[in-house]
Amino acid sequence: GYGMLAIGAIMATAPDILPLAIAELKRRRPLMTIEVSTVTSDRLLEALEKGELDIVIGRPTEQRHMSAFEVEPLGTE
Repeated sequence: GYGMLAIGAIMATAPDILPLAIAELKRRRPLMTIEVSTVTSDRLLEALEKGELDIVIGRPTEQRHMSAFEVEPLGTE
């Protein structure tokens, strides 16, 4: 197939980071299916732990997330 990517994101990323990231993914892989979920960081990280999401744009809510996942800062608040 063409691949599928499940992205979870907090609402704060919706206006700027998320659309740019999706546009770049679609430019590189136009036939890829992208599914987006927008909820709170704690629910997103829970879904990531369960394998329901492939990537999350949000905030670590517990210290264990810093070691359980690869974390890359995208900006400052």
